[in-house]
Amino acid sequence: AGLENVLSWASWKAERGSSRGAPVGAAVARMLLSLLVLFVYLCLGAASMHALEWLREERIRQSDVEACRRRIPLCEALNDTLPVLGLLPSLRDFNASELSALVLHGCPLSEADVGSVCPVGSYSTFITNPWRFAPSLYFCLVTITTIGFGDIVPRSAGGKGFVIVYALFGVPLLVFTVQTFATTMLAIEVGTRPWRSRRSRQLRGLLRRCVGQEPRPAEPCKAERGPRTVVVLVVGMSATWGCILLFALYSYLTHDRLTVSKDFFTYGDAVYYSYIALSTIGYGDYSPTLHTDFLDSGQEGFVWLEFFVFAMFILVGLAIITSLVRTLAFGFEGHTEVLTQNLAENAGRITRVVTRAVGGGEKGGGH
Repeated sequence: AGLENVLSWASWKAERGSSRGAPVGAAVARMLLSLLVLFVYLCLGAASMHALEWLREERIRQSDVEACRRRIPLCEALNDTLPVLGLLPSLRDFNASELSALVLHGCPLSEADVGSVCPVGSYSTFITNPWRFAPSLYFCLVTITTIGFGDIVPRSAGGKGFVIVYALFGVPLLVFTVQTFATTMLAIEVGTRPWRSRRSRQLRGLLRRCVGQEPRPAEPCKAERGPRTVVVLVVGMSATWGCILLFALYSYLTHDRLTVSKDFFTYGDAVYYSYIALSTIGYGDYSPTLHTDFLDSGQEGFVWLEFFVFAMFILVGLAIITSLVRTLAFGFEGHTEVLTQNLAENAGRITRVVTRAVGGGEKGGGH
């Protein structure tokens, strides 16, 4: 967690590159290339995790299903003895439905209850085997972004060893991708500044002509001047919270896919979940569990849509919040340097005044 602390230098370097006049087309090309490399790396990781974890999880699920089927005769016998249990003096005061729920808890009474009543597999938040390609892709993204929801984790020794090596190279790759994102946004801002300045001057001239005043000569565009800290801070905060609120709205409208009960999931919970995900804290109380059962029903498009929305939210949001953190850090650093310089100058003046006053007093006393 706390990936923006690792990425804080990225926006500073991006701003330096953009202030030197980096072409917008080249910045966009680098961003697209970095996204392509990141996607290929995620696909390689997903294919590897699928190969390492799929068979193991499938064997565990089949073993749990067989164990659940063997319990069906016993559960049927318990169900038949419930009327007799209700007649016992020690159980006569209990409600029949409560007694039935207690005795038959986790008991399958037919083949239809296998998999729904009994726990099957290593992951309670997935109906089917989660180590398919799309969920494995989601796992790799959550890993290299250091969010780590914990809803899907490697269980085999090979999978754990692979994650160690995969994250070792994946986290720096994500840093580079976020850096190119920030570079592109700043390059677009700097590259379009002259055009926006001309449009602004044309609009001001049109307004002056409409009120009967001649427009003043246009001032030259200072394209080399960077955005002020306050402006970048306001824009960054607005963009960050806009991204969080939009994803929170999407999560609230589709919250049946989250690992929480829909009866207790409010829009405030959605905002909290979005912020925890974007800040890479990842407590794990809410996680975007994919609908793996849709892969069996021919609705793969919905699963890929879930992954795409989450991936874009994380990548774009990290680029924005990293720029914001960088702006705060360097803005405070700049103000601190100015304050320190002013204090040093004032301290020097005070020292000279005190020295002169003490020197004059000594001369007067000696006189």
